[in-house]
Amino acid sequence: MPEQYSQNEIPLPIEEWAADMNRAIDQICDLGRKLLETHSVTEEAAKIAQEWSLAERLDQEESALRELFRRAQAILESIENARVNMVDSSADADKRHRAMHAAVDVIHENLPEIEKAFLVSRHSALDLLRWADRSGFVEGSSLPANYRVSYSELVAYTPVFKPRLEAMQHELLRQKDRGHVHEDVRHLISALTRYNALADSARAFVKSIVQPPFELVFHDAQAFRSDWDGIEIDRHGDLATEINDCCQLLLYDVGQFHQKVERVEPELIPGVDASLYLLPVEEWRAIFTVDEDPVFHEMRISLLRIVHETHYKAALSDVIRELYAGWNES
Repeated sequence: MPEQYSQNEIPLPIEEWAADMNRAIDQICDLGRKLLETHSVTEEAAKIAQEWSLAERLDQEESALRELFRRAQAILESIENARVNMVDSSADADKRHRAMHAAVDVIHENLPEIEKAFLVSRHSALDLLRWADRSGFVEGSSLPANYRVSYSELVAYTPVFKPRLEAMQHELLRQKDRGHVHEDVRHLISALTRYNALADSARAFVKSIVQPPFELVFHDAQAFRSDWDGIEIDRHGDLATEINDCCQLLLYDVGQFHQKVERVEPELIPGVDASLYLLPVEEWRAIFTVDEDPVFHEMRISLLRIVHETHYKAALSDVIRELYAGWNES
C-alpha cells in the first residue's frame, strides 16, 4: 500500500492535541503576564506599557488564542470525519460527499475568524517582546526567552498533523486526476489548500518568535514625524498597527509582505538597487525603506513619510530625490 494512502488511514489525535494546546495557552499567558509585571521596573517602562495597552493586549491574546484553537478544533474534527468516510469501504458515495461538503462549510465558516484571532495574538506577542527588549529590558531575566519558547508548544503536533493532512489532500487529488469527480471533492481540495496555507503561515510566525532571524528596528525620519503629528490622533493606533503588522511579515512571510506593499523602483545607475516601499493604509500612504544589517542581526525599517493618497506622488518624488541624489540615471 502506498505510504501516502497509509498515512491517510491514521486518525488525527485531536483530543490529545486540544488538551496540549490548552496547557500551552495557559503557559503562554502566564509567562506573558509575569513578563509584563516583572519588567515594568522603571517609570518609563511602565508608562510605555500603559501607552501600548500591553495588559489589555495580553487579555486579548489569551482570548484570541483560545478562539483560534477552538475554531481550529472544529475544522480538524470536520476534516477527520471526512477522512474517516473516505477510507471506510462500507460508506456509500452519498455519505462520503456529505462529509466532504460539511468539512468545506466548517472550514469556510471558521477560517476568517481564525485569521482575525491569529492577527490579534501575533500583534500582542510581538509588541510585548519589542517592549521587553527596548523599554522594559531587565538584565539577566529569562522571562523573554521563556515566553518565546512557550510559543513553540503551539506547533508541537506539526510532525503529526501536517503529513496526514497532506496525505488526505493527495488522495483527493488522485481522485480528481482520474477524471470526472463530484464537486465536493474539488471544493474540499480548495478548502484544505487554504487551511494548510494559513497553518504554514502560523508555523512560520511561531518560528520567528522562538528563533527570530532578525530583530525588527524602526526609525522615524523627521519628515515622517511631522506628517504623523498632522494626522488626527485617534487614527494613530490603527495606522501604527497596520504599519507594524506589515513590516513584521518580513520576519516570517516575505511573500505576504510583498502582496501588501508596492516596491518603488526609481531609475538608478546600474548596480544600485533601491529598497523603497509604499504601503497603502486606508487613504494614507506610508513610504519606507528596508535594510538588513547581518552584523547587528537587525532589519531596519526607516519610516520616511506618511501622507494622504492625494499627495503621495509629490512626497515620493521628494523622497527619491533626497535618497538617491547622485545615483539617478540622468
